[in-house]
Amino acid sequence: MKLAIVLFLASLVVCFKRPGRPNIFMIPHGEKMTNGSDRLSEAGLARAECLREIFGPGSVYNIGLILVPKYKFTLAGIVDRLGYDTMTPLAEDLKIDIRAGCARLTYGCVLEAIDYWVGTGKNALVCWEPKLLGGLSRLLGLRRLERYPSGRHDIIWELTPCRLFRNAQA
Repeated sequence: MKLAIVLFLASLVVCFKRPGRPNIFMIPHGEKMTNGSDRLSEAGLARAECLREIFGPGSVYNIGLILVPKYKFTLAGIVDRLGYDTMTPLAEDLKIDIRAGCARLTYGCVLEAIDYWVGTGKNALVCWEPKLLGGLSRLLGLRRLERYPSGRHDIIWELTPCRLFRNAQA
């Protein structure tokens, strides 16, 4: 790949990992075009390709669930699909469906989707709007870091949850 993209892994541990519970990896969607269009820029498309190498089949991340915000249908076409477009190449490689059923501000929906997901030992990947990752991470239990750094698209948050799964027995 001509474009060298370096992703820094920021592991932020919520609590000790319990056997059989998935980790949740949170990333921002790829960069969008600066002309006001709601599409991925060249850098965003390159990031989507890079994510295939990082999270793809055979990686240590073992992804089995991908969550992105619900996109909208308008007269002008489909909008707010940056997360979906960022994750599509990876989902195709992993042969899994992207779940795009939660509105971008409906954090409880994301928590519920993770709560009731039966992952057979696989991990979840949440691709969301960068400025909303902080609010979503707080709902999932992270207390120390409140904001995803603005202007950054290269950090992966890893949450190892212990309180997410309401229906699971300890």
